[in-house]
Amino acid sequence: MGYLTGHPALINRLALEKQYVDLHSNNFTQWLVHLFLENGYFDEHLRMVRKEYKKRRDGLVKAVRRYLGNHLLFEVPGGGFYLWCRLQAPVSTSKLLHEATKYGVFFVPGEAFYTMPSEDNEFRLCFATYPEPVLTEGVKRLTKAFELAKQNKTESFPFNPLQPII
Repeated sequence: MGYLTGHPALINRLALEKQYVDLHSNNFTQWLVHLFLENGYFDEHLRMVRKEYKKRRDGLVKAVRRYLGNHLLFEVPGGGFYLWCRLQAPVSTSKLLHEATKYGVFFVPGEAFYTMPSEDNEFRLCFATYPEPVLTEGVKRLTKAFELAKQNKTESFPFNPLQPII
């Protein structure tokens, strides 16, 4: 469910394109969103999610500073859902990701956001998906992976169904 504003010709063209792709939208969902907006719940919802995401962001920042503070540079974002990190140690993001996945931690390497090849030392951590305790656990696991990547050691794991933290 979404909306957009624009020139009427653009709106008409997009409406036609949508009909080609999808002949029917979920009417019940549209009706619920309409009631949600009409009854003024959206502003209350925004206050709640902003408060929660700020709490999660601050929790992730606190954990990263505590466990990886000497090894990462980052700025606390004023909005959004991600913490953009730059490795300060001689560890590549690809090596760190390889080790982190063994601990059930996943992140997006920075090179995914560049059109040209870049240094292999940046990555993005998401704080929107999980509450603060899970984010802290994820950073602890990431720290273990970082230590292995820094030592250029590979630890083999028997299959261990850890709950992934993305």
